Amino acid sequence: MAQGGSSAGYALYLKDSKLIFALRSKNKLHTVESRDALPATTKNIVAKLSGNGNVELFADSKTVATGNVHGLLEKQPQDGLQVGQDTNGTVGDYAAPNKFNGEIASAKLDLSGK
Repeated sequence: MAQGGSSAGYALYLKDSKLIFALRSKNKLHTVESRDALPATTKNIVAKLSGNGNVELFADSKTVATGNVHGLLEKQPQDGLQVGQDTNGTVGDYAAPNKFNGEIASAKLDLSGK
C-alpha cells in the first residue's frame, strides 16, 4: 500500500520478505523494518502510526517491529493511494513499478486514530 511519491508519502511494503513502513516527508525517508523475514504463510499485516510518529508493525497479531518515523505528513500526498503496487514516484526504498506478487484478500486504511 502506498500513497505519495519521492517528496512526500507513506508506504507499507515487503522487501526481501521483511515488512517495512516508510514515511517520506520533505524528501527525507524514515523507515521502520522488521528484523526478520516474514514467513510465507503470513495472512494478516498491520501498521499502526501514532500522532507522534511511533510505528508498530504486526504480522498475524505478533509485533514484528517498532520505531519512529519522526512525525506525520504535513499535507495530503499528490499521488493517489495504490494497493498491491506503487507505479508512480516511489515512497520507499524500491524501484517502480513495485508490484506485490502474492494475493491481497482485502486492504483497510483507518484514519480514525482508534
